[in-house]
Amino acid sequence: MTDIAEALPASKFARWTGRILSGVVILFLTVDGAIKLVPWPVVTETMDRMGYV
Repeated sequence: MTDIAEALPASKFARWTGRILSGVVILFLTVDGAIKLVPWPVVTETMDRMGYV
């Protein structure tokens, strides 16, 4: 028989820390994707050297 433990509610600090870290990751991925769409020479040269066409 499997026992299911009750989860304790997260503290305000833990909840806000998770939100901030998630926001940082989302911001980084958005900026990274946006840079790949801009036709700057340094971006296109680097993508060519990495093998992306």
